[in-house]
Formats: sequence, structure tokens, C-alpha cells
Amino acid sequence: MDERLSCAAHDGVELMAWRRQGSRPGAVLMLHGGGQSHHTWDQLVDVLASDGWTTLAVDLRGHGDSGRGAYDPYSFVKDVV
Repeated sequence: MDERLSCAAHDGVELMAWRRQGSRPGAVLMLHGGGQSHHTWDQLVDVLASDGWTTLAVDLRGHGDSGRGAYDPYSFVKDVV
């Protein structure tokens, strides 16, 4: 089962992510392209989870369940950092 996570971005915009906990050390971070959401990774999450990986699939600002706020490349970079 996926755990829904929420955090505040550098400028206060709410960002959403989904984590599926695995048994391996480390995690795989999944960031989608334009016009997509965390659902882009649904099938890959299933495959990685079956091999024990923890996955973190993020809705970038302005996508999926995340807030919008400033919508520029610099804000996206700051969010990921």
C-alpha cells in the first residue's frame, strides 16, 4: 500500500508524493515530465516494489494533487532539492 506524503516547498506550496516502502536500502525517486503526475509511474512502482525497492513518486507543482504557486524551472529545481 502506498503512503501519501505532503510537504511544503521552498515557497510554501504544498507538494504531494506517494511512497511505497520496500525492504532494500535506499529508494528510487520518480519525477514526471510536463503534463503528467505521479500516476505516470504506477506500473514501474509495481515492478520495483516486487523487487523490494522503496519508491517515492512526486506530483511536481501544478500537477496532480500538488499546489501550483510559481510555475518556472527555478521553482521546480528548488522543490526537488
